[in-house]
Amino acid sequence: MNKSFMIFVIVGRSRWSEDVLMKLPQEEVEKIYNDVLEKEEKR
Repeated sequence: MNKSFMIFVIVGRSRWSEDVLMKLPQEEVEKIYNDVLEKEEKR
């Protein structure tokens, strides 16, 4: 999945900042992305 797209979604749905996410490796961003989506589903 595209890192910049995942960052866009994470920033829109959580308190993460884009600057922090840009510095993380792709796999970390994917983990956060999946966590954010799981939290959305539970609501």
